Amino acid sequence: MNLHHVGFVAERVEFAERILRLSKDSLIEVVKDHQQGNLIYIYKSSAKIWIEIVVPAELNSTVGNFSKKHKFGLHHIAFPTLSINVIKAEMSNSPYSVILGEYELEVLAFGGRIKTLFVSTMGTIIEYVEVVDENS
Repeated sequence: MNLHHVGFVAERVEFAERILRLSKDSLIEVVKDHQQGNLIYIYKSSAKIWIEIVVPAELNSTVGNFSKKHKFGLHHIAFPTLSINVIKAEMSNSPYSVILGEYELEVLAFGGRIKTLFVSTMGTIIEYVEVVDENS
């Protein structure tokens, strides 16, 4: 399975950039996720890996509590999938996994309109990413 991206949560994006040693030049896109109440900063690292920094932008942000508690930290790893529905079906039968949420969002860097599924598997958050509409 290929890695899609690594997701970090930060109270402030500048703090995360400093810790991860990301240059402003590697910032590809900033996306406002109204559904989850977050700002998403997408970088292409020198190792050619997508890095996602999620910063809470609203009081009801899905990562607000994580940010308050940790200020900065690894939040999730993401893998591409051809079908979120297949993953959901597999996870619904697993005693080790809990589905946390499913979202749709426009992220040009990730191929356009995407569907995401967040799953907690034995304490690790995994995000599955399905490209729905490629904008090429």
